[in-house]
Amino acid sequence: MSAGPIHMEGPGYIVEVTANGSKRGQVRTFARSPDGTLGDLVLPLDDINIMSRSERIAYTSGLPDDARAEVTRLFDAAASKVLEGRHLTATTPSPADEPKDVQGQAIAFPPPEPWATPVDGAMLLDEMAALFGRYLILPPGGAETAALWVLFTYVHGQAWVRNSPILLITAPTKRCGKTRLIEILSVIVNKPLPTSNISSAALFRIVEKWSPTMLVDELDTFIHDNEELRGILNSGHTRRTASVIRVSGDALESRMFGTWAPKALAMIKNPPDTIRDRSVPIAMRRKAPGEQVARLRTDRLEAECAAIPRRAARWASDAAADLAEVDPRPAPGLVDDRQTDNWRPLLALADVVGGDWPERARHAAGATSGQHADDDSPGTLLLTDLSAYFATTGTDRITSADALLHLHGLDGRPWQEYGRHGKPITTSGLARLLKPYGIEPGSIRVDDKTPKGYYREEMADAFARYLPPTPGAAATAATSMCDNALAHSQAATPGNHVAAAKPSNSLPGKRVAGVAAPAPSRDIFDTAADP
Repeated sequence: MSAGPIHMEGPGYIVEVTANGSKRGQVRTFARSPDGTLGDLVLPLDDINIMSRSERIAYTSGLPDDARAEVTRLFDAAASKVLEGRHLTATTPSPADEPKDVQGQAIAFPPPEPWATPVDGAMLLDEMAALFGRYLILPPGGAETAALWVLFTYVHGQAWVRNSPILLITAPTKRCGKTRLIEILSVIVNKPLPTSNISSAALFRIVEKWSPTMLVDELDTFIHDNEELRGILNSGHTRRTASVIRVSGDALESRMFGTWAPKALAMIKNPPDTIRDRSVPIAMRRKAPGEQVARLRTDRLEAECAAIPRRAARWASDAAADLAEVDPRPAPGLVDDRQTDNWRPLLALADVVGGDWPERARHAAGATSGQHADDDSPGTLLLTDLSAYFATTGTDRITSADALLHLHGLDGRPWQEYGRHGKPITTSGLARLLKPYGIEPGSIRVDDKTPKGYYREEMADAFARYLPPTPGAAATAATSMCDNALAHSQAATPGNHVAAAKPSNSLPGKRVAGVAAPAPSRDIFDTAADP
């Protein structure tokens, strides 16, 4: 199959792309000026015959400064024409055109033809939100989140976008609509690539070459034991770090592969913490008795949604300058910086679209992401449960044995089966979870005994840094700090009417090996219980 030659002309330059059918496929590219030929390159490429981004950069980097930008633009336009020509001339390549040593089907992304007239962004988002609501049972804010994320796939390549939030679609069990949501996304997002399984190597090579919108269903079947794949998915969250390095070619040369692409991931039950932390979530649920949705005719879906990609492409192009300037205010329901980063590009879209979408977007952010603010990693769960123990009992210390007794008695927590072979967590397991936070067990004073355990003060810093703020926590922390400062000040002031304070190594956080720490004074630790 041939898709050329194709000529693309600009001010003073001509790019000619000729795609010839062969075992591996070739693109012969000429770039010339009126004064002569600037370059001539024959590239062995995949069967769709399109110059990759890295190859184009390598070629154009050797051109004169005044030619590089224009030739790059013409390459892009010519490559799109080659791809468009292949897509339109045959939806399935003939056996004679297929590479003999390659299985499977070729990947192609025909670019949508932008809408002929300017597009009302608010109406476009309204239409997409209504589409999702017509066919799916979604949580509050889910339709708005999905609509904004679809529009985001069309601006993803613009320079102002620095974070790429994953659209994370979860369900507690089957038949909750996650696959149906992926189906709808597959006909309206920019350059959709739906799949139900993908290897690490395939993911970064596909993203490097095409930067498609990855729509991955059934993620729960292959993600939990695949740390390499998790790392690649995580790396694509921030533009500056969206790359992996692999050895490639016969020369074993180290090469960089981009991982910057929009991604929607669908799975049953809980995702890995690092993926959830980089996501805007939609928690699907099964249709309840009495709830009604329209029957989805997948054979008619593409025709029903045919105008959406074209309108989204036009709006994204027209709004690029405004998007680059907008600085959206954070949604009030978001409680940490990562959530704010995830929602920033979606809120920017809403602010530029206007209408009621700025308010709807912020409500959706709080409704979908705010409820997922807590980190449920084992370490943070443990800090949460120990903090609750101190708050409930009013004590300032806990022995390791009492900590285990408390944890084993909590329903809905993992501690009863956290140890090896599903046994309860042990004192060594408790210490291992707390050690990364700078908390270690030591001898504490309990009446006339010195068992191993922990002081509350030693955990206060971790509580403040890793747990969500609670009402009154800031005031309590400030009061405690003032009391500490006052105690040290009084001890250092001559003539005061209090007993001189002991050296700082007698405080709970300053244990001496083999010596039990003395009981801390009430004014340091018990401010929360004061009237």
